[in-house]
Amino acid sequence: MGLDTVELIMAFEDKFKVQIPDADAGKVSTVSDVIEWLCAKLNIDSEQSELKNTLFSKVNTAFFDLGLITESLEWNTILKEVLPKEDIKKHWNSIEYLITYKLPKLNKSDLGILEKKRNFLGMTIFESKPPFLDNDVERLIDCIGALNYMRLIDFSNLSDVFEVKIAVMGITMEHSGVDVDEIFLTSTFTNDLGMD
Repeated sequence: MGLDTVELIMAFEDKFKVQIPDADAGKVSTVSDVIEWLCAKLNIDSEQSELKNTLFSKVNTAFFDLGLITESLEWNTILKEVLPKEDIKKHWNSIEYLITYKLPKLNKSDLGILEKKRNFLGMTIFESKPPFLDNDVERLIDCIGALNYMRLIDFSNLSDVFEVKIAVMGITMEHSGVDVDEIFLTSTFTNDLGMD
């Protein structure tokens, strides 16, 4: 285990007020592994989340208020299907303002911009991060939770799996330097997130 992952484990221990034994720390290689370990340690098994539903409600209301939808969003609604292509950045900023929580940054590909990365065998290769707007509403809620976890969570009174998940994602984001939209439950700390 490298210095990055040791510091990350220490951050989890500090925030959640637990001790993660070395034997267990060596077994938690993905974001999901950490969430499962913490939930077991803290006796948290409720999948029902008042916080998750509150965030969904705020997002749904913002989309209504901006005239982007006429019927309620669903958890599996794909964001690009309900956001107009024109003035996408303006709409995104308006949603952020209305919900009063930080939103994930839109990727250049969401705005139709290709990033020139490198020349390979005489050819210019353009690469962009996948569009964030290809995600569904549930992924958006997870990312909002992770970006704002310090405002949203009372660590002395954790009540459900969602709260643990967004805290783990948020702490991982802070210590890995990876944007929240690149952190998935299946992400490995070393291979996917580049931590040593």
